[in-house]
Amino acid sequence: MPGIVKADIVGAGAPGALDAAGRSAQLPEDTWDYDRSGAKEPPYSLDALAYFLEVNTWHYRSCKAKAISTAGLGFDFVVPEGVRNPDQANKRTLQEFFNHPNDEQTWGEVLENVLTDFEALGNGYFEVVRNALGTAAPTAIYHVPAVTVRVRKDKRGFIQQRDNKTVFFRNFGSDPNSPDSFDPRDKDKPEDQRRLLTEIIHLKNYHPRSSYYGLPDFLPALRALVGNKQAGDFNIQFFENNAVPQYAIIVKGGELAKGTRKRIEEYFRTHIKGSAHKTLILEIAQDGEEKVDLEIKPLSVDIKDASFRMFRSDNAEEIRVAHGVPGRLIGLAEKGGLGGAGEGATQQEIFKYHVIEPKQSRLEYRINNFLIKRGFSIQDWEIRFKEIDVTDEGKVAEIVERLVRLGVLTINEGRREMNQKPLEHPGADVPFIQTATGPLSLDILAQQGGAPSATSTVTAKTIVDSLLALQKDIREELASRGYAHGDKGDSTDACL
Repeated sequence: MPGIVKADIVGAGAPGALDAAGRSAQLPEDTWDYDRSGAKEPPYSLDALAYFLEVNTWHYRSCKAKAISTAGLGFDFVVPEGVRNPDQANKRTLQEFFNHPNDEQTWGEVLENVLTDFEALGNGYFEVVRNALGTAAPTAIYHVPAVTVRVRKDKRGFIQQRDNKTVFFRNFGSDPNSPDSFDPRDKDKPEDQRRLLTEIIHLKNYHPRSSYYGLPDFLPALRALVGNKQAGDFNIQFFENNAVPQYAIIVKGGELAKGTRKRIEEYFRTHIKGSAHKTLILEIAQDGEEKVDLEIKPLSVDIKDASFRMFRSDNAEEIRVAHGVPGRLIGLAEKGGLGGAGEGATQQEIFKYHVIEPKQSRLEYRINNFLIKRGFSIQDWEIRFKEIDVTDEGKVAEIVERLVRLGVLTINEGRREMNQKPLEHPGADVPFIQTATGPLSLDILAQQGGAPSATSTVTAKTIVDSLLALQKDIREELASRGYAHGDKGDSTDACL
């Protein structure tokens, strides 16, 4: 069997693969110099983790859904348990601050950005600004992009690098007179020329292998994210080449001239990729009895589109499960379910009580105990984020109806539970119970000694029979007194 004499790869010098936007398809690398900066290297590349927000639809929507559900539905200021006489001036102070946290964003935007970082990277950062001395109450609060921030190795603050610039921050609540609260680059300057650092509140998802950085919820599904990205890149490259698979050009009994090889390479690199339906013509010149054979064979098998869809669908499901987000919330159908309303309600309840409420509690603790109590020295007001409404109106209506019929609620109380205006009728504020003969006021029950009378529990048939018997007795009484049945001047019988 003859061996391969030569093997050339057409397009070997071509640039690396690009995605649909013309960017490199490779994951970005961490560009920090951790030895010189004094920052602690995170266990995972934050740039690579942030990149997945750009290339995976389900991951992006899951992060946004969790961020908005946690703190994007609004908030109230409430009185902590045990406080009897809250100062309304303190509440107004907090309202003024959170209604205008800075000159660039609303409080809702700051929260959404910080929590999106938290879900995508496992870390979120608030920058808190005070006066020049760092001793007054906060005057502004900002979102700091987590992908640009690193924790100092000595844990005395944080470092941000952006656009070839470096900024230092101190821990929230640290002593403004401590040397660690000033920019370390000013350590040799006079005290009046040193720059006091602003403060950072760090939200960190628990990471068992790092005390510096948090771990994002989706990390166990990282392979699914990479798999979806690779499948998408493959499809883009395939269709950019007009759906032409890879080929091998086999020459037997001869050798292609250099000019011919260049033309073939130009055809596959330029003409096929540029426009479809162009034909390549190869002419083989043979000398004497030389027998030259040329064959073009596709290397790749037919595209199994169904398998690709299943692969991407399984990856999307794994990403959703890692985030703990209901499929319907991000536009993804639940697998193995019938798709009924009850199933959707159950998923929403699990999402609320097992995913969102713990996140709300941790966020409220950070803001209340750090920003409000330590920053503003306010103890009698707290922030409380609004919860997801998973109420089933139909079930609530059934429960309210039962409570009204049992006398637990009045009609107007039931209407208030259903967010309806109360009725002006006085009977709507009187509790009653439903009996066999109809509604019975609790006031009447009280007059009867607390239990329904015999007449209140008889059936309608019994009442009709009693009325007929009473009519018969009245007619007999009238007849005994000399009234003839059916006399024209007598109207009494007409009523009987």
